[in-house]
Amino acid sequence: MKKIILFTGWFCLQGTASLFAQDIDYKGLPEWSKKVQGTTEYYLYTPKNLKPGEKYPIALFMHGCCGEDNIARLRNCVDPPVRMWHNFGENTQTVPTYIIAPATTSGWSQHFPNLKAVIDDLVANHQGDPQRIYVCGFSMGGGGTYDFMNTYPGYVAAAIPMGMTFSGDIQKAKNIPFWANRGSLDSYCATLPDYVKQIRAANGDTRDTAYVWETGVNPLFSDFIGVGHGVQWDAASTQDLTGWAYSKINDGNYYPNVYFKSPRYKEVFTRSRIPFEVIASDNDGTISKVEIYVNGLLTSTLTTSPYKDSVTIHPGDNVLEARAYDNKGKYSTSKIIVRINNLPVLLNTYLPDARKGAYYLEKLYAEGNGPFTYKISSKGNALPAGLTLESDGTLKGIPQVTGTFTIAVVVVDEDKDSSMRVLPLAVREMNANEVLVTDYRTYPWYPVILSKLRKGDVPNAEAGNEINFSNLSVYGGLTALYPSIRGANSTATEYLSFKVSDDVIVRVAYEKMDCTLTTTVPSWLNDFTKETGKEIVAQYRYFDVYRKNYSKGTITLPGPNAAVNGVYYSYFVMVQKAGVDPNTSPEITNKKVMRAYLGHEFKDYLAVLDGEGNMTWELSSGTLPPGITLSRDGLLKGFPQAKGSYTFFLKVKDCNGDSLSSSFTITVDDMIYPVYASVKDTAVMVNTGTVTLSLSGITNGVSPVQNITVQLIPDRTDVITLTNPVNTGGDNYSFTFTPLPDKAGITLVNVKITDHNNPDSTFGVTDNYFRIKVLTDKNHPPTCDSIPDISVAKSSLKQSIIFTGVTDGDGNVEPQTITASVTATNLYTVIINPTVSYTSGSSTGTINFYTGAIGTSVFTLTLKDNGGIDLGGADTKIVTFKVTVRGAAEEEEKEGVDVYPNPFSNRLTIHIRQGNYQTLSLINAAGQTLMMKGIFDATAELDMESLPPGVYQLVLEGKGERFSKQVVKVK
Repeated sequence: MKKIILFTGWFCLQGTASLFAQDIDYKGLPEWSKKVQGTTEYYLYTPKNLKPGEKYPIALFMHGCCGEDNIARLRNCVDPPVRMWHNFGENTQTVPTYIIAPATTSGWSQHFPNLKAVIDDLVANHQGDPQRIYVCGFSMGGGGTYDFMNTYPGYVAAAIPMGMTFSGDIQKAKNIPFWANRGSLDSYCATLPDYVKQIRAANGDTRDTAYVWETGVNPLFSDFIGVGHGVQWDAASTQDLTGWAYSKINDGNYYPNVYFKSPRYKEVFTRSRIPFEVIASDNDGTISKVEIYVNGLLTSTLTTSPYKDSVTIHPGDNVLEARAYDNKGKYSTSKIIVRINNLPVLLNTYLPDARKGAYYLEKLYAEGNGPFTYKISSKGNALPAGLTLESDGTLKGIPQVTGTFTIAVVVVDEDKDSSMRVLPLAVREMNANEVLVTDYRTYPWYPVILSKLRKGDVPNAEAGNEINFSNLSVYGGLTALYPSIRGANSTATEYLSFKVSDDVIVRVAYEKMDCTLTTTVPSWLNDFTKETGKEIVAQYRYFDVYRKNYSKGTITLPGPNAAVNGVYYSYFVMVQKAGVDPNTSPEITNKKVMRAYLGHEFKDYLAVLDGEGNMTWELSSGTLPPGITLSRDGLLKGFPQAKGSYTFFLKVKDCNGDSLSSSFTITVDDMIYPVYASVKDTAVMVNTGTVTLSLSGITNGVSPVQNITVQLIPDRTDVITLTNPVNTGGDNYSFTFTPLPDKAGITLVNVKITDHNNPDSTFGVTDNYFRIKVLTDKNHPPTCDSIPDISVAKSSLKQSIIFTGVTDGDGNVEPQTITASVTATNLYTVIINPTVSYTSGSSTGTINFYTGAIGTSVFTLTLKDNGGIDLGGADTKIVTFKVTVRGAAEEEEKEGVDVYPNPFSNRLTIHIRQGNYQTLSLINAAGQTLMMKGIFDATAELDMESLPPGVYQLVLEGKGERFSKQVVKVK
């Protein structure tokens, strides 16, 4: 019988399938060295360029379940929370930091004394800083992080647990800064939000919530929606975890806690002057002051409780910040967003030039009520072939045509309001040393990405973004083709096809393993010449390069046949025009930078044509406006803090060392929007006569005496007639509307105020909206059939309840949108992670949940339409029912998986006849996970001799698949 191979190094290292298909052949970095302390083996990263007499941070990472043994290997240094401390594949540190990566078979507490001894030695005999000790971990190591905090509560400066719920003493943990991270679909973290609430309550924040945006009350919490257990890459790569950790110092003084009692996060206001109240406390001292910032500008300092006042905000989103200092000078910061509804405004006023055959990258930014999405409108030209606009505003690609184009860009905000701006784009002729690649595809058809070889890009289309280029050798900037990862095992003789405009050198980069493992290459690469001594690195994957000359025209390459050669990735291809030096110098194509305004976030991305590979920017002379910074990738960003005109020189350098400098000027001005108090939505019955309404508080931001125009623009004219507003004195205006005979409907009215004295027409206009509803009847709540009480067996499987009979209650006279939500009592005990799936317009929906302990929970399903409650109407339907969880019952065996014998004594066999499962877990009757392993073969014989007799749940999981079966061990 063919036995299963259990991957027992770490569980779900990167959250993708690759590690279940094969092993990792990581070569490590020169800073890593293997060490032993007692029975604990570990790798130690010793940073470069340590200055004599200075102290440096220490970071400890504990991996997930379960190691092969206690022998440390270089693969212990691969997990994202390890590599984030040296900037992943870049191997750079803004703050030199010792990193400790130990190994274990199962559990971490037995290693704590040895790990503490390692840290203590770095402090006593090397250059470790006892005030900057940081601990992090994933899955089992996340649990180890909580346990380490609990065992040594005064020892660490900060902690970063991932993929495991909290355990330990809340009173010990509440004063240790920690940032908890989970995937929202991870059953191992189902109770984590509840613990976040409890710990924050212990720190004085009694709001019943685990807000992910709350930054001022310990702990921080990130919840990655739609992500499962493999959250560590998302957490480590999308957040500045190390920057946050470095901001924490363990000097024996606790950090204060601070939050906004009011206003609420993303609360909407109609006037520019708004009140606030801040709650601040300190667990081992007193609060000396609370500073209030609006969009980066200090507006007030409060020294006595209650900490309340008012501030001025502008239309769109505003960042309101409270910084609370204790009596010893430590501070914590709470940040929220507050807003005045406004149309989104695209800040870009032009697009830098592009060049045919050259890589183009520009980023669009908007102001208003974000987040924003961007798209191309049909009211302008289509994008030139080869360019794409992503929804986040990234415009990139390799243009395949020349010409001048008029691009109409639509920006849409969180409220679905939108605006459009037309931007000209010129695409220049191709350089003589470029080659144009067109008509690229695979057989069968899978996506292929055409780009230039750049750090941070991934080798294959449709692959996860963790394996991205970190060392390009000498190939940076070459035209590159990235076939889909789905074609990795293709054996087709004609797999990848593309057309080139000139004679070319084609280079194929093929994955290799030559550290502790060995791989091969397909036989067709024998016709290519291997370029020795040159290796492309994508984090912890490595690629050799093979070259061959081709004539212009269509080129076809065979399939990668990765599995036969022992690798995972499809190859990727680089194309270079034959007989020319591909090296070019960078050209800065920004004609200018945008104007900046006090109190408004500034963003401008600097564009470059030509040059090789990735560009790095630096300030070579002059001074940036206070509050604005320059990132290495060319983004000028920040909240300007002082008016004036600032001239400076910026230098850009490509990966070959070619550089260019250019002068820029940023002018920072006051920006005062025209403002007003918006009109509330108004409802009347059909055939009502003329109605008079008022607008008040209309100013240019300074006084009502100004040259302004007030307009009312309806989105339809078939329901009401409107008059233009008339000034009735000071900042007050009035207008009338009249419903048309026998007409009903909703009219959206745009109130547009234009300040004709504003120096910048982009910001001289304020837009707001209200609705006039003409009704034939008051709104009725949605309908829904009653849901009977049910009883389910305790199980690890997802449970589902279908509800029926959903309508808007009004016979669809005026189409309405219905939203559904669900809550449950005894949450995280009897019921875990209740969710509802419903699409507006459907008559049915589904409630999903998992079971926890035996008991009863009351579910509340809430259906709400957008018809409002005007004129005594109702918009909400509530349905309640009970779910009783009883003792676990034998579950139906899923077709395709055999488990035998059952009951068993010491050994259990699993045979997978059908299904793509990646992980195996064994859970006891108390809900504790005793075993978690990876799978990449069909049959397993598990040794269960060490388990006590009892009932267990066996769970197999894969992408979109889950199998669960109750198994019984007998003596």
